Amino acid sequence: MRLLPLLSETNIYVGLSGESKENVLARLCAITRGQGGCGCDAKALLASILEREKVKSTGVGGGAAIPHARCAAIAGVAVALGIARNGIEFAASDGKPVKIILLVASPEGKETEYLRLISHAAALLKDPGFVEKLAGVTSSAEAISLVEDRESKMPPHPVSTGAGPLK
Repeated sequence: MRLLPLLSETNIYVGLSGESKENVLARLCAITRGQGGCGCDAKALLASILEREKVKSTGVGGGAAIPHARCAAIAGVAVALGIARNGIEFAASDGKPVKIILLVASPEGKETEYLRLISHAAALLKDPGFVEKLAGVTSSAEAISLVEDRESKMPPHPVSTGAGPLK
């Protein structure tokens, strides 16, 4: 599952700075409202995200984090992309501040889409050059253009036929 079809200028927050992890997550939860038929209020989604963070930080290292949770009131997958040029303390696996935060929210029962999107996001954000370029954008349109370019160079994700292994 590609990220590009889920991104718009309204769900990208450029210029996050000097905030706590919880405040950043609250801002990103707020901008998911309305996506994918999201009827989940931001507070409920934030509670789900913070509960997931208690299990293990979603700061994957390399300046990136992929906070994620399932929320029963969402009809489809919703995302928010936060960009913090100077980084935010996120308890990442490498101990470094996070510059790119991709929040993923999914309804119950959409595990395949949810897991594929998280897997794709991890592959996208493991490229340190891409993370640095994304951290340097000055507009949502520029972020979308960078994601589009990077995804165009990635192999397509396997598609399940529903019968047997992934093809």
